[in-house]
Amino acid sequence: MTTKKNPEPQPYIARLIVLGKTYTAKGKDVLSAISALDPGIAKGKGILTLIHGDKSRERVLQPGLVMKTFNTRGVFQEIARKRIATLFDL
Repeated sequence: MTTKKNPEPQPYIARLIVLGKTYTAKGKDVLSAISALDPGIAKGKGILTLIHGDKSRERVLQPGLVMKTFNTRGVFQEIARKRIATLFDL
C-alpha cells in the first residue's frame, strides 16, 4: 500500500519594480512575501507582481503607498502592507 505525500506548498513570489530597479522576494503567504522585499528608500510609483504557482497578479502602486510600505516602521507600515495584500486575490 502506497501513501501519497502532500505536495510541498508553492511559495509566493513578490517582484517590485521601482525607478527601473527590480527587487524579488519569496514568502509562505502574501504578507510575508511583501515584507521580505527590501528596496531601501523607495520613492516613486511601483509595479508589484505576485506569483503563486501558475497564477500571477500585477498592480501599480502609487508613490505614497510605496513609501509607507517600505520606508516607515510600525503601525503605518502594517496598514500599508495589509492594504496591498487586499489588492491581490491569489
